[in-house]
Formats: sequence, C-alpha cells, structure tokens
Amino acid sequence: MKSFAWHSLFLVLLFATAWAYNAKKCDDVPTETGPCQGEFEMWRFDNVNRQCESFIYGGCQATNNFFESGMHCVLNCLKHHEF
Repeated sequence: MKSFAWHSLFLVLLFATAWAYNAKKCDDVPTETGPCQGEFEMWRFDNVNRQCESFIYGGCQATNNFFESGMHCVLNCLKHHEF
C-alpha cells in the first residue's frame, strides 16, 4: 500500500512540474523567424490575441514559446490561459 502512495505522489509531482514548465513556455516571448535560412513551419502562442499561430522558423535563436505542431501549442497553452 505504501508503494501505491509513493507512486501516486510521484505522478502528482510529475504533472505539476510539467504544467508549470509548459505555462512558462507559453508566457515566453513568441519565437520569431530568426536570422538562419531554414524554412520550417512551427507554432507559437500569441499572448495578446490568446491563440496559437503558425510561422516560418529559420532554424536558430528560438525562445521557449515554440511548438512543432498546432496541437501541441493548443494543448500546452490554451488550457493554461483560460479564465
């Protein structure tokens, strides 16, 4: 029984840490295209308009507000910014 309690506590702490990290990602300055010459479609969270948006990423100088898909952006950011 003690093992179950420790596993449950571990999972709660893991999810709390993941939520806090993702909230920081979403609150960071949105990543811009940057100076590199790549052309990768990525996603960022726009705090002003409160929505995820796609942009062309050059491949360098990203901030933490940077997602590989629109779904990752929505799942990580919109739930953290609901009132």
